[in-house]
Amino acid sequence: APGTTKMLAEFGGELTLPDDVRVRFVAKHPLSPETALAWAALFDGRIDDLVTLDAAAAKSLAGFRGDRLSLYGVTTLDPTAAKALAEYRGTSIELGSLSVIEPDTIKLLAEYGGSLSVPDEVQELFAKQYPLGPHTALAWAALFGSVTKLDIDTAKALVDFRGDRWDLLHIDGLT
Repeated sequence: APGTTKMLAEFGGELTLPDDVRVRFVAKHPLSPETALAWAALFDGRIDDLVTLDAAAAKSLAGFRGDRLSLYGVTTLDPTAAKALAEYRGTSIELGSLSVIEPDTIKLLAEYGGSLSVPDEVQELFAKQYPLGPHTALAWAALFGSVTKLDIDTAKALVDFRGDRWDLLHIDGLT
């Protein structure tokens, strides 16, 4: 029905529907920038069928009122989508299927004020390819939530880190 996606998108609570209703909705309303918010409401922020996330859909998802966005199907994320997704105001974004992440993308995601979750393998690859320094400090802070070494230039770069909801950056095991 017209307005169904709008009504679902505006709903702020937990939605309990039979699986067959969800399946019919998804069949009638494919994931798009116009339906992304409704999908998020329908699946309580967990959208596993999405492989790529464009900026328009990311901007729409950023308006989701739930606490968590779980985008486990997304394997790549470009900077424009990362910038839009960083506007999300929930407590966490889970990107559990990312295969790689570039410094420009993670720097934009660093603007997100909640907890960011990416696979350990992606973190390890990022750490090997992009050592901690002034140009990668914000990306490191967003990915790892902590740093183990600081020089003055890197410390200055970290001043802009927004971190998790309490603006904490852990400097544990400083070497």
